[in-house]
Amino acid sequence: MPASLDGKTVTAIAAGQQHGLALTSEGKVTAWGNNDSGRTDVPASLAGETVTAIAAGEQHGLALTSEGKVTAWGNNGSGQTDVPASLAGETVTAIAAGRYHSLALTSDGKVTAWGGNDFGQTGVPASLAGETVTAIAAGWYHSLALTSDGKVTAWGTNISGSTDVPASLAGKTVTAIAAGDGYSLAVVASTAPAVVEQPHDLTVNPGEDATFTATASGDPASTVQWQGRSGDNAAWTDIPGATTGTYTLSKATRADNRSQYRAVFTNPAGTATTQTATLTVTRHRPHHHRPHHHR
Repeated sequence: MPASLDGKTVTAIAAGQQHGLALTSEGKVTAWGNNDSGRTDVPASLAGETVTAIAAGEQHGLALTSEGKVTAWGNNGSGQTDVPASLAGETVTAIAAGRYHSLALTSDGKVTAWGGNDFGQTGVPASLAGETVTAIAAGWYHSLALTSDGKVTAWGTNISGSTDVPASLAGKTVTAIAAGDGYSLAVVASTAPAVVEQPHDLTVNPGEDATFTATASGDPASTVQWQGRSGDNAAWTDIPGATTGTYTLSKATRADNRSQYRAVFTNPAGTATTQTATLTVTRHRPHHHRPHHHR
């Protein structure tokens, strides 16, 4: 770590191949490590600028200034540091660097890509034309975009399935993306549980089982805890082992009459509690009449 960072507050970091970048709270960039191709030569043009974001490719670096302008340096063998002229009048809000390619996201939610295109990693899909992109990521030879409706688009090399967006994301809202060498990651928003099926009041005879059922939506799936109490004014307590969508009170007795039950569903996004279900246990067992034998 460079001594020049001593006493500084670093707000962002990025790592390329054999080199690193750091952004300080003052908006200055420090680079260190292998300097082949000038990857650690932070451009003098940034000296008077306030940098707000950084990105590192294999042998190149990117910086985004507070004015929304991109500066690139280092290896330019594939044009990865040739910032497109089309960005000159745009305000860039995010940057990403792949192995030999670069990405920029503008304030109107459009993606610009440049540099190596061996696998189509800079060929921004036409399907994004009518979308508002909110985040971008660059892998070794592939790229990702996240749209305002929480959907992921991927393009470039698919040797390891890195651009096969999983079908399991179909109904999800993605909140963040990242790209590695030959893989991609997505963070899915959790949704709080909501009760779908409520437990209902039950009436049983003494000695009969009483079964209560409840279900809830939510992502990820919720844990379940049934609770019980002896009546309206008693405290709710957890029922040991009652942790599925169905709770069965075995062989109810008159002592269980007017007892109450509910299910509590919990996941990282919140908690949902069902309505209260009351159990009525009849006063007597049903009479079984023996048949009369006539002489």
